[in-house]
Amino acid sequence: MAEATYPATGEERPEGAAVAETNVEGRDYYVRFSPYHRLSHFVMMTTFIGCALTGPPLKYSYDFWAQAMMGFWGGVENAGLIHRVMAGFMVADFVIHVLYLGYHIGVKKAKIFGPDSIFFWKKDLTDALGMVKWFFDRGPRPRFERFTFWEKFDYWAVFWGIAMIGTSGFALWFPTVTSTLVSGIFLNVARIIHGDEAILAIGWILFVHLYNSHLRMNVFPMDPVIFTGRMPIEHVKHDKAAWYDRLVREGKIKPE
Repeated sequence: MAEATYPATGEERPEGAAVAETNVEGRDYYVRFSPYHRLSHFVMMTTFIGCALTGPPLKYSYDFWAQAMMGFWGGVENAGLIHRVMAGFMVADFVIHVLYLGYHIGVKKAKIFGPDSIFFWKKDLTDALGMVKWFFDRGPRPRFERFTFWEKFDYWAVFWGIAMIGTSGFALWFPTVTSTLVSGIFLNVARIIHGDEAILAIGWILFVHLYNSHLRMNVFPMDPVIFTGRMPIEHVKHDKAAWYDRLVREGKIKPE
């Protein structure tokens, strides 16, 4: 377990802040994610996979592959039930996280902007432009802080996705109630929004998030940090150079 203070200074460490650890092999790690963050991500990941495996067969039920998957789930009714159960847990996880976020901002007065914040700030724009220049060999690779701009985009995309997919999904789940509140034509709109936005989310996870998080060269075939919470110091130096330098400068970790 991580200590509640910074080893280099002894001062109290906020929840989720970095702290050095050394395992039995003598390798240094830094705690990046708290147990809550890891649990919340695990629930979001598993429920998303569950929805992704049951939703498309319902949307494309006329295709042969969808019919095969429907048979695997035991038919349309079972696939729909699994889909709604997974969606319910996903929305519950999201609501709990919004409350968690509100508590830290409203009660604990956490900084909304800054190097330790998940909110976008001016450095993200300069980092994004710097990455474009680096891709075309027109500048050095940017030195990233604790959260990169693409990690923040992935994080906030969940808010957009839940708003669009969740709202339209509940409208389709309870069509009678929906029709008493708005015109019935909204159900047709909700069906299009729900299905197309879900396909967009699945494509983003498969081709963008999966690569950035697990398939890039220095962590292939998987980066376990979101499951263990710990990030090897060599990965911190390479992937989060500005964060590493700041922690050393503030005396919160010892330089290697």
